[in-house]
Amino acid sequence: MSAYTDWEGEFLLEDGRYRATLPLPWDVGCKGSGVSVTVPAEFRHNVSVPAPLRWAFPPDEPEFQRGARLHDFLLAAGWSPPEAAGVFHAALKADGVSSWRRLCMFVGVALWHWR
Repeated sequence: MSAYTDWEGEFLLEDGRYRATLPLPWDVGCKGSGVSVTVPAEFRHNVSVPAPLRWAFPPDEPEFQRGARLHDFLLAAGWSPPEAAGVFHAALKADGVSSWRRLCMFVGVALWHWR
């Protein structure tokens, strides 16, 4: 397990965006890589899902929250959309999201930035 998968914080919805009760750590590449990112608790993120797809990808689904949080933070920190999308995919995998849902979500965030 890692600090990411052992994270016991919660997400609170405030004014349409989420914040966390604890900082969220992530080891880039693999556990113990020596390269890590920590999303501060006060950082606000959202889970943008087009309305017609919310039946399949509900924005408040707990298994999407941590990955979305990492993705939004990395973009805000200046990472490129493909780099942030790769971490998003890896985080969703760590959270047990099925491969077909991960693929759909990865493609969705990658294409969103190309619009």
